[in-house]
Amino acid sequence: MLLTMNDWCHHCGNDPCHRIVYEEVLSARLQAIDPDIPPNTARRDLYRIYVLGFYGHLGRGIRVEIPTCVRDYIRELCPDPSGEYMGHRASATDDIDEN
Repeated sequence: MLLTMNDWCHHCGNDPCHRIVYEEVLSARLQAIDPDIPPNTARRDLYRIYVLGFYGHLGRGIRVEIPTCVRDYIRELCPDPSGEYMGHRASATDDIDEN
């Protein structure tokens, strides 16, 4: 079942779903993906494009977790041949106890 612009996404919690908006933003760039770029590099670049578009520049070492719907979409576009993915790595500041 495909989401429409009026569907609320249970992964990102947005209406419209971030994946739908991201697909529209990327439509032109997807044609420019170089098939010679390793999949992990292509995924990293696509994650970066998503974060810049939705959150702006975060700064070095600051990370946000990408919604499952967007993560799965990027993995569909640039699958790892072995099916192994790194997943989200928390930033160093996530480990600091604020108490």
